[in-house]
Amino acid sequence: MSDEPKAVRRREWRVAGIVCFALITFVVLWATWLIIRPFTDAIILGAVLVTITFPIYRRVRTKLHDRENLAAFVMVMGILLLILLPAVFLCMLLVQQANGVIADFQNGSAQRLLARIDIPSHLMWVQRFAPTFDPASISPERMLLPAVREVPGWVARNGGAIVGGVAG
Repeated sequence: MSDEPKAVRRREWRVAGIVCFALITFVVLWATWLIIRPFTDAIILGAVLVTITFPIYRRVRTKLHDRENLAAFVMVMGILLLILLPAVFLCMLLVQQANGVIADFQNGSAQRLLARIDIPSHLMWVQRFAPTFDPASISPERMLLPAVREVPGWVARNGGAIVGGVAG
């Protein structure tokens, strides 16, 4: 009879040990996830790039007589150029377009274009639901021009952070 309570106690300790180690495991997994979470985008991008470019890597490695380090270097440089060149080209086009928009606002052609937009006539129906609403108060010139005039200063203040974010 004395063996039966010992067996019950052993089973209780076994269950307690399993629960304790399960909790420790979950805490460690949660902490690991918290550490890895900021890097998930980069990990996924890396996995996609490896999956896409691995057949090309094998061919490059074969052409380079199975020199794995040199083949890896060639692939990294190739992928870098494949991503970096279009990004630089798009940045140049974006800056060029922004300069064009700023020039249009400075020479008055954008103001003439905004003056042709007749928003108040399209918003007359709102007065039925809000009698105090004045459609004439909504003017693209009054709303957009002050904001657009602030764009160059904003770009000058935040341009470095934007470029750093894009590079990141």
